[in-house]
Amino acid sequence: MHNYVTQCARVTWQMATQQTTMWLCTRDTCLDEEKHNLWWSCDKSEASVVKFFVWPALYDCENGNLLVKGMVYAEAE
Repeated sequence: MHNYVTQCARVTWQMATQQTTMWLCTRDTCLDEEKHNLWWSCDKSEASVVKFFVWPALYDCENGNLLVKGMVYAEAE
């Protein structure tokens, strides 16, 4: 467990101190399949509005290139 926490802290520190800093997007309100994967329990046929983030999308910088899609829970409006 100690090694896991150490590695998490190391990656987070690198994300915050690199030029430019990486960015975790938590502002999206509408499902976008280019940026989000749906949580397994979502009804895919009705999912359109993001209710919460399981994990936010990771970008190389704010408004930059998407590195990893986010995981969201979405429902119908």
